[in-house]
Amino acid sequence: MPGELELVERPPTVEEYMAFRAFRGRGISTMVMDALVGFIARTYPKGAFVGLMAAEGVAGLYERYGFERRPDDAPGMRRTL
Repeated sequence: MPGELELVERPPTVEEYMAFRAFRGRGISTMVMDALVGFIARTYPKGAFVGLMAAEGVAGLYERYGFERRPDDAPGMRRTL
């Protein structure tokens, strides 16, 4: 059903979302991340690995949610619940 999140048998990964330029600065990314991180925390066990693919220049948003930058030769970010 559209709008519902589905649990899958693999580590959770946040991928490929961004607000259109005209809608940036309105807190949309914060609302999306609040919902995603809340779902992941309620659904997956403590200690689970969470991967994240981040566009260049936006790591600060994800760091506020506990994600850590990876080395330059390893793309994306990560977090452990």
